[in-house]
Amino acid sequence: MLNMKPLSLFCVFCVFKICYAEDKKCNPRFHYFQPFYGKIPPKAFKAGVDKNGEDKYIARIVSLDERTWSAPTTFSASSMWTFFGWQGETDKKVTKFIELMMVEPERPGFGWFNVKSKRILYNLYEDCCFVEGGYGFKDGKKYTAYVARTNDKGVYHVGGLYMPDWTNKESMHYMDGWESKYIETGYDVLAYDCCQEVLCNPRNKNHPSNCCTK
Repeated sequence: MLNMKPLSLFCVFCVFKICYAEDKKCNPRFHYFQPFYGKIPPKAFKAGVDKNGEDKYIARIVSLDERTWSAPTTFSASSMWTFFGWQGETDKKVTKFIELMMVEPERPGFGWFNVKSKRILYNLYEDCCFVEGGYGFKDGKKYTAYVARTNDKGVYHVGGLYMPDWTNKESMHYMDGWESKYIETGYDVLAYDCCQEVLCNPRNKNHPSNCCTK
């Protein structure tokens, strides 16, 4: 006779995991966006430093087309502007209504996490809070753009990670100069409050006790 107890426990576990992922509530911590007024503030968070020594920052803009979505993109002090566009559309130079992401000096557990596969992405999404860089609506559905970055030949690019995007793919969309691109793996996502054993274990004295707050 088939023992139904292990199967029942497994089903309960699966339902709990699915419900937990859908009902997860993340309160923004350690970071905020503020308007750009012509100078990089001290609290501006660096997305990375290019091989030529240029600092890259995280910006948030509103798309200058009929979508009026907000989304994260790359910003550098040398240019004081940024490009933005959607896949397959005409890209535009954005010089106003730009916000930069600030961070607090003390931000335990806040940082970049590498995504090499979809499985890693799903695990991180379940265990962490992703930093929201913007959102929009299409056909009555909300799309959240989480802050992500990638490095191409020594140059950092910031973009939005969608789970999923409007083509039903979990992908990072970003600008490379005038060109809009997207990738499904090979990027870093900005996250905090990760409740993975290796990242946030209350018994581990090297991690703060308030790391897991979800």
